[in-house]
Amino acid sequence: MNNIVKSLIGIVSIASGLYVLFKLSISLELAVAFLSLTFGVLAIIWTLIAKYSLSPGSTLRDFTTNFLVGITFLLIYSLTTIIRQINSPIQNFVPIEYFLIAATFLLFVIAAYQILYIGKQFGFEKEAKTIKSILRTKKRR
Repeated sequence: MNNIVKSLIGIVSIASGLYVLFKLSISLELAVAFLSLTFGVLAIIWTLIAKYSLSPGSTLRDFTTNFLVGITFLLIYSLTTIIRQINSPIQNFVPIEYFLIAATFLLFVIAAYQILYIGKQFGFEKEAKTIKSILRTKKRR
């Protein structure tokens, strides 16, 4: 029961925040940028919690570090978008935004490769093939 009340309070808080955000916002793009910023902060908090719960030097911790840097770049990108939207004459952030997006995708490619490596390291590919083979044999009977 206690978790249900907490969840309902959380949902009402998020809905209220979104309503206020879209009502006070000047443009849809600015509202989406603020929304992205809040999700980015939450993602960074959860990723930091996950990172420090993993063993130092582990493959998963290295992956989490790359993921964290990528999220941080996206957060900075959202901040520059908000600043540019508020001060529209300032266009100096555009080259920085291009760099941040390119660096973010590069980090996510590295993180994706690390996921592939982790999957091969800890995956059960051979066992999965054996299980599929057994299931096919049973279906044929």
